Amino acid sequence: MRGRACAALRRLVASGQGEAALSSSTPAVSSKLAVSSILRAASPACLSTLASSPAGPATLGSTAAAAVSTTPVQTAAGPAGSRGFAAAAAAVNSGGQLAQRVLQADPAKVDSGLVEAIRAVEPQAVPAVARAAQVTGIADKSFLEALAESAVRAMPDLGPGDICSVAEDLAELGCYNIAFKDALADHVLEKLEGFDGDMLGKTLRAFGSMHYYDDDLLEGVVSYVQANPGKFSTENIADVVYAFSKCGFCHPDLVGVVEHAAEKLMAEPVNEGGKAIADILDAYSRVGCSSPDAVDELVEKLPAHCSKFEPECLAKVTVATIRLGYDDSNLLVPMLDCTAEHLNSLSAKSIIKLIRVLGELGTLHRPLLDKVTDEVIPARLSEFKMMGLDDLVHSLNKLGYYNSEFLQLMKQVQHQRAGQAANEA
Repeated sequence: MRGRACAALRRLVASGQGEAALSSSTPAVSSKLAVSSILRAASPACLSTLASSPAGPATLGSTAAAAVSTTPVQTAAGPAGSRGFAAAAAAVNSGGQLAQRVLQADPAKVDSGLVEAIRAVEPQAVPAVARAAQVTGIADKSFLEALAESAVRAMPDLGPGDICSVAEDLAELGCYNIAFKDALADHVLEKLEGFDGDMLGKTLRAFGSMHYYDDDLLEGVVSYVQANPGKFSTENIADVVYAFSKCGFCHPDLVGVVEHAAEKLMAEPVNEGGKAIADILDAYSRVGCSSPDAVDELVEKLPAHCSKFEPECLAKVTVATIRLGYDDSNLLVPMLDCTAEHLNSLSAKSIIKLIRVLGELGTLHRPLLDKVTDEVIPARLSEFKMMGLDDLVHSLNKLGYYNSEFLQLMKQVQHQRAGQAANEA
């Protein structure tokens, strides 16, 4: 859905007809509603890309305003009456104007007038305003506090799709607010049956990424997923498990949910470079629950399929396998061999994380370590932060691995970067 939404928005922005498409005299309300839905459905990354394009800011701003201002209003209680509809439509029109102002605001310092307007915005306009704030990358503390307050006030009037959208946007903005956390948990539980798998998974991932914790929400969601397995894809389950992993919370039903997902993954070919397998094992390895039999069976099959994994997914799976306590060399060595072949395709962060878990396990895989120290890091030194390099050297020491040329390089880098820091100070 998000890919199609982004493509549609690209066409609107490129044509400069975003606002015209909405403000036309077409009698069919559905055409206007469609563009508003596209705006809200498009991913944050897509909107950010469009906003940075030459014609993007102005066209995207007018599209946002028009989309919100022409959306028919229907609250949780049902369609408004004629007088109520007129009032609600006027409120949403005002919200559309606010969304356009937000898109044009200074991310670091929002003027007080706009902050107060956000604080007073009507519930129906909150999702579009939150998305505009995310696209703009607003970091102003007073603005974010006002937006969180308005989101709390809007929750009773928002449907599951809008709740998901607002949660994702506030998470992207790093807007941590306890009142919002409580309201989000309460209304997700209240409207749980209205969430499809994607909505619930993405909402829970946003909830976890903000390091929120709520027993009732986590227990309610995992029980619901356990009772309705057909409603959730393995990707959705990975999002749910991710929320649990960020909270460090294990629940008996979570084991059953992961077991069901593992059974599905074993019955399917490795799709999308192994992303679903990597995401579930990575998240589950952080929870601290025991591994069910289906997870054991899934892990045992990894060596036969590791060549089908994208490099980052392969690294994530290898790290998760070690974290889950699997130390059989017949399992790990083929995976590490395969990972060593793709080291140049891994991010610096993934390489540091991989060496760290090898140090924790005490697994000395010399071909991989030789390639990291002889080839990868010397060629890509600028990508590695000093703290990460220190961590890597510490892990190598734990393994008893010694490479004199690499250690000499690390001393030079440490000296150079210390000098640079002193000069900058």
